[in-house]
Amino acid sequence: MSTWNERINARTPRPGDRRAIAAVVPLAARARRWCVARRVALLTTFWRIADLAHLWRERARSRRRLLQLDDDLLKDIGVSRADVHREAMKPFWR
Repeated sequence: MSTWNERINARTPRPGDRRAIAAVVPLAARARRWCVARRVALLTTFWRIADLAHLWRERARSRRRLLQLDDDLLKDIGVSRADVHREAMKPFWR
């Protein structure tokens, strides 16, 4: 059974040991790429959620404004008061 120090020293590259250094460098590069990819994935998820929240706010605001239109304006755009109420009663995510 080896001690903790022996195991650590076995993994640590010695000066001039090219194979050990060559093995460590790709691991560091892969770890760095993984961190960057993870960061990009988190930012992408954040922006998708932010865009969805913005879309939901826009829908709710549009439906409130539609309710405020008078009958003459609704007639001009070809929408009945019943259509407006049906649209306004939808949840914001639809």
